[in-house]
Amino acid sequence: MLLQLHIENVAVIEEANIDFSDGFHVLTGETGAGKSIIIDSINAVTGERTSKDIIRNGAHKAKISAVFCNIGNDAECMLSEMGYEPSEDSLLMISRELNLDGRSTFRLNGSIVPMSIVKEISPYLINIHGQHDNQQLFSPSKHINFIDSFAGIEASLSDYYETYKKMRLVKDSLSNIVNDDELKERKIELLKFQIEEIESASLISGEEEELLSRRDIIRNSESLNENVSYAHSLIGGGDETDGVLSLLKEASDAISEISDYDAEVGALAEKTSSILYEVEEILSEIRELDGKFEYDPNELNNIEERLDIIFRLKQKYGNSVDEILEKYDSLVKELDDITFSDRKIEELKAEYDQLFKEATKKAQLLSEKRLSACSTLCNKITDELAFLDMPNVRFTVSSEIVELNAHGCDKLEFLISANSGEEPRPLTKIASGGELSRIMLAIKTVLSEGDQIGTLIFDEIDTGVSGKTARKIGEKMRQISIGRQVLCVTHLAQIASLADNHLFIEKSTRDGRTFTSVRLLDMSERINEVARIMGGDIITDATLQAAQELIKQ
Repeated sequence: MLLQLHIENVAVIEEANIDFSDGFHVLTGETGAGKSIIIDSINAVTGERTSKDIIRNGAHKAKISAVFCNIGNDAECMLSEMGYEPSEDSLLMISRELNLDGRSTFRLNGSIVPMSIVKEISPYLINIHGQHDNQQLFSPSKHINFIDSFAGIEASLSDYYETYKKMRLVKDSLSNIVNDDELKERKIELLKFQIEEIESASLISGEEEELLSRRDIIRNSESLNENVSYAHSLIGGGDETDGVLSLLKEASDAISEISDYDAEVGALAEKTSSILYEVEEILSEIRELDGKFEYDPNELNNIEERLDIIFRLKQKYGNSVDEILEKYDSLVKELDDITFSDRKIEELKAEYDQLFKEATKKAQLLSEKRLSACSTLCNKITDELAFLDMPNVRFTVSSEIVELNAHGCDKLEFLISANSGEEPRPLTKIASGGELSRIMLAIKTVLSEGDQIGTLIFDEIDTGVSGKTARKIGEKMRQISIGRQVLCVTHLAQIASLADNHLFIEKSTRDGRTFTSVRLLDMSERINEVARIMGGDIITDATLQAAQELIKQ
């Protein structure tokens, strides 16, 4: 159940905190006051796509948070599977922050989560029905979803779809292999050329780096040799000068001469002797460098040619030698698949036939479960429609077996006969706007009997109805609210008068800016608001008395 909604900097709402309880809530207010913003905010915080344009003018970001309690076992199990748990007081808070750059940040009990997590858990918490949902009734392909929901076959449908998806992948693989022979031959020739081109280069992983390093050495060999010779002369000395080693040896001998006279001098002599050995080793290693940086004049040309080969291959097959080698492996595999396509085709055909049989069997089981549920569903919907002032209606489902698709092998469509003696026909041909609202409410009522969703929201479901029918719609929503929470945005006094809690959305202007606030009405305020809905701006004593009577009823 939705316990609290916090809205900050959304459209004309600067800040609003709305508390909810169980039972039947109605939201009313003048046109343009911001009723739709409340529903849009709930949609946004539950993971629906939202534009940055909803951020209040002048604000840098918008924030919406919703707190839920008593979320039900299904929601708790889903959270647990995803690695999340409600807080210690069994509350679940979802929040969303929208920035002007279009980025959104979702949090679940304070922890940042991806939008996909919120979208996955939200259907277990809340169900929103708006005017656009009625259009689903005009789309026969959507009718099967209502039937599946009532039949409770989600697990079976998921199992079927996995098999169907595998079957489609195998079919796509077959289509890719079985193609025009001439195109196939051209493809084989191209693959052979590409494979041979890479093979002829005899590439070795890491060789490009080694070649580049060797090229740098060769290009700088003169400088390298000069520095080696210079270092050698400084340490080892030359024909006319003493080097560091010779001078250090003389210093060591001089200190050793007096080391017997003083302990500290003796220690110094040892250090000097040790340094002398290290310098001798350094000189030895420098001698080994003599000639290391010499090179064959042809070597640089060979390196440049090799790097050029690698460069040309990189332009075609990858950004590095390793990527080229990976591409080589994929080309060889692709050639094998085509070369041995006849054998591969037989294997894929056998696999496809097996998956087709499995999918067909599972689709038939789905069909049996659907048709078994259809009769009960239609009877329940017919009963609900009778209550909603459509007493002579006949509601049924037409069924047709079709080719396997993502839903199975059924084509199902709702049919309706609004008058006695008429054959049922598609909804698209005979249902008016007011009838669609009642049909959808009847379907929602029936489907809500078996779910654990704590909150149902109806956004202006009363479109196209009035009078006694509107009252019946309100009574039905009040009935649904027993044991759960129902929120309804309405323009009709017949519905507003039935609320357990009446929320009023009010618009005001301060300093040239528009502000919207939401508050819970007491009984006196409720009477005035129902009277306003009934009579407009001019509220008479008679209108107030009629509003009071409507609420008492």
